[in-house]
Amino acid sequence: ETTKNKMYVEFLWDRFIKVHHATFGNLCMPSEQKFSFYTWENEKYRKFMLDVLVALEPRIQRANSVIFDELQDINEVIFFEQGIHKIGYEFNGTRKFPLVYKNVACIGNYSITFNKKSSYIYATVTDCKGYFIRRRNWFPLFDNHLEVGHEFKRHIVQEYEKKIKRKVNMCRIIDLNKVKRRGNITGTGEPVKFVMNMDANG
Repeated sequence: ETTKNKMYVEFLWDRFIKVHHATFGNLCMPSEQKFSFYTWENEKYRKFMLDVLVALEPRIQRANSVIFDELQDINEVIFFEQGIHKIGYEFNGTRKFPLVYKNVACIGNYSITFNKKSSYIYATVTDCKGYFIRRRNWFPLFDNHLEVGHEFKRHIVQEYEKKIKRKVNMCRIIDLNKVKRRGNITGTGEPVKFVMNMDANG
């Protein structure tokens, strides 16, 4: 068991674990002590992470392509490590992308975890490379690791609302307010743009 853990962490998946620290490395333990996080020394967390790593498959998404569309069913969680992608919405027939993410990102995890259709449009700007986990391999992570899985769900919601939902919805509201002020439905105003360097979740 020790040899297996060492092989996965130090030789095969060291980069993945480091670059996706925001997704997997900030999970709070059920403890009375604030800011007590899971580490690889914790057996439950270690087993959870090993199952995550085993489920990963290589993923390449070509430039200028739609990853997920609005109201699309999500069947995979994607972990990008290279490339640029954007997140947006359609307004009066025009697609707008106020969020731009470079390199490290995790997308689809909120929708698939809570069985929701995509609320936004996810599209690539450049070729994007990384890994993905299929739907059928995603849910066992929660079913087989109840304690860690419970905290992981909470973390997914928190990251999604902070890094994606609030920002994109604010831009939608700005567009709607511009239309109201003009008294028409052309929707030609450009929303506020956020440019993020890393760590998208959604």
